Amino acid sequence: MYGSKDITLFSTDLTITDVGSESASEPSISVFPNPSTKSFSVGFEGFAAGRMCVTLMSMLGETLLRKEIISEFQPGVIELTSVDLARIGSGQYILTLTGQNAETASTAVVLE
Repeated sequence: MYGSKDITLFSTDLTITDVGSESASEPSISVFPNPSTKSFSVGFEGFAAGRMCVTLMSMLGETLLRKEIISEFQPGVIELTSVDLARIGSGQYILTLTGQNAETASTAVVLE
């Protein structure tokens, strides 16, 4: 009564290579020391030069700290900024760095 039909699916592997751009790296950040007590440094690369925003949020999404910085990004150079946490209690937090072209990178931060 009921017939069956064979279905063939095709798969193609695709590799995209970034050629000729100033920075082939994705925006990234690193925090050290992590865990931290009262302050930490944020290293970042892969963002466009210009105004940036560092945001520290609780695990519930509440913004606890917001700091604007100006990046003078140069390809191959990791820039640093310092964040003072004297008024923030111990716990786990999310640190997000957003560039002026909406590039974003986030990482977890532990305060002791």
